[in-house]
Amino acid sequence: MDFTETGQIGDTIAGTTSPFIAILTIVLVYLTFTSQKEELEKTRELVEQQTNFMKEQTQGAELSQHVGAIEEMIKEILYFIDELEWNKIEGVRSLREFDPKRHDVVHTLTDELYAIILRFDALLRSANDISNENVQIVYLDRIFTLFYSKILWNVKGNIYDRHANLLMQRNDDCQLMIPKFAEISNKTLEYLIERNLVKKSSWKEGTMKSFKI
Repeated sequence: MDFTETGQIGDTIAGTTSPFIAILTIVLVYLTFTSQKEELEKTRELVEQQTNFMKEQTQGAELSQHVGAIEEMIKEILYFIDELEWNKIEGVRSLREFDPKRHDVVHTLTDELYAIILRFDALLRSANDISNENVQIVYLDRIFTLFYSKILWNVKGNIYDRHANLLMQRNDDCQLMIPKFAEISNKTLEYLIERNLVKKSSWKEGTMKSFKI
């Protein structure tokens, strides 16, 4: 057997297969790279999904906590409204019947009313900070309607229209309370009319103009 030509044959085989091996190597490297890229993309998507889920969970918990605090504020306001008292008259009726001329000094009712108005002011700020728009609208509807029914007309028809000047002369706090009441009352009427929760009327528009802020 003659092996003198084997070197040439080996070179020929090597020369013939080397390009294929090189191409195969390139293909394998490309497939490996593509596979790793797909895995990285899937990992990135999974991390994003987990991040978004955690964010939603956190936001949901924060929203629940925020709403819970607002509910407590509403309960507190309703409690203090029920606790209003003047001349043995209780609740919102005391706001309609209150007469500062029957006392040498301003009755504590005005202090209690001012505290309630400030609580409404804080409540509205808290509701405006709700992150979920739909939930925010529900609570703004509820808060403005509550102020409208419990405070606005009961105070407007008596304390504001009849006794505001006297109260502001007698008590420094009333100089702050009366404008704050007018400010929230204006916001209340504007909001409820815009939301069609109360009917627009020339009388209501005149009432809004009567509030001097």
